Amino acid sequence: MITNIHGFKSALCVLGILSVLSVTGCGASENDTSFELATITDIPEEADTENKEKADEKDRIYVYVCGHVNKAGVYAVSENTRVYEVINLAQGVRDDADISMLNQAEKVADGQQIYVPSVQEMQEMQEIPGGGFPAAGSGPVSMAKDDGLVNINQADESELQKLTGIGASRAQAIIDYRNENGAFERIEDIMNVSGIKEGMFSKIKDQIKVR
Repeated sequence: MITNIHGFKSALCVLGILSVLSVTGCGASENDTSFELATITDIPEEADTENKEKADEKDRIYVYVCGHVNKAGVYAVSENTRVYEVINLAQGVRDDADISMLNQAEKVADGQQIYVPSVQEMQEMQEIPGGGFPAAGSGPVSMAKDDGLVNINQADESELQKLTGIGASRAQAIIDYRNENGAFERIEDIMNVSGIKEGMFSKIKDQIKVR
């Protein structure tokens, strides 16, 4: 008789546990609602992230790094970026570079060209009366020297038009090409520019140089 009463109490305990589980189990509507709310609130966060990325895209500026760096080219950076940071993006300077005249703490500007000279170039500039190396300011930088040759990696539009057969449109094409593809490695590379073929190159090959 005692055994039967003990068994009856055990059965009641099991039924009580099952009743609790039926109220608070995996199928409870409250848990489903909280999960759905979490999913809904995730959607605006993703939208905010996308909007933020678009805003960051609008804030980007473009800087041309060239000269004696390891990877010359146009780099997209955010506002308030410093000169030294853009040089790092160009994989640093070469062993023969001279950065003594560059203000590496300066903030860059949209459309700015940063030219890193070599030690030899700095010495030659110092030997020229009134010579001086241009700072890393905005705008094109012309590096033509006494040899009379036009450096197609640095010449601006007006200087490029001094070349035989090069008008305003071709000069701009040369500038656009190097902005998109980086510095010319050889003078022959200028034939990659639209409108400049072998015939044109033969006329200007003795008038140009790369450095």
